[in-house]
Amino acid sequence: GAGPASFDHLRRLEIDEMALDGSITARVGDDARARVLAAGILSIADGLGLATVAEGVGDDRQLRMLADLGCQFAQGPHLGGAIDIGQFASLLRAGRQPIRA
Repeated sequence: GAGPASFDHLRRLEIDEMALDGSITARVGDDARARVLAAGILSIADGLGLATVAEGVGDDRQLRMLADLGCQFAQGPHLGGAIDIGQFASLLRAGRQPIRA
């Protein structure tokens, strides 16, 4: 996320997933520094055994680059808008799987 925090929190907190902030995701397609940050964050998450989700994926290029960097899940306007709980339950009943990068 974008909030202030120490990396030591990642060691101490009981978490199972790390999000790649949309501010980095938005630039990963055309900014080498953003790709380096994304790769580093995803590497840290992998080393800690955490699942990863990229927030705010806006196009197929971002999706492919993030998948190539090892990001496991993605969300954002390129993948579809928000749905309510009833629609989500219908998708689950129909056997639809979560979208993966």
